[in-house]
Amino acid sequence: RDIEAELITELSKSKNTVIACGGGTPCFGNNMSVMNDSGYTVYLELNENELFTRLNNEKDNRPLITDLNEDKLKAYIQKTLSKRMPFYLQAQEVINANIKNVPEITEDILRLLP
Repeated sequence: RDIEAELITELSKSKNTVIACGGGTPCFGNNMSVMNDSGYTVYLELNENELFTRLNNEKDNRPLITDLNEDKLKAYIQKTLSKRMPFYLQAQEVINANIKNVPEITEDILRLLP
């Protein structure tokens, strides 16, 4: 997480740059403040069911959840979202990404940019 924070601080000095960070990045240190102060932030909101489907399909690539059964994964998602939501909601915009594909989300973001 320290390396992520250093990268966020360094990348925040760049112009015309998109930073797609992992879900824990905004919740560490002052990362969310740095991102908000240096650019335009968007939270791509997913409900618990959609997160479960996506994470369950990617479990082998995610060490924190590799060994969790379905019930434990659902509990992990609820707990983690609850802890992280105050940080996510500091984003300047929120896009409901539950039923959208990447091109649709991209269009939504482009429409929001100043």
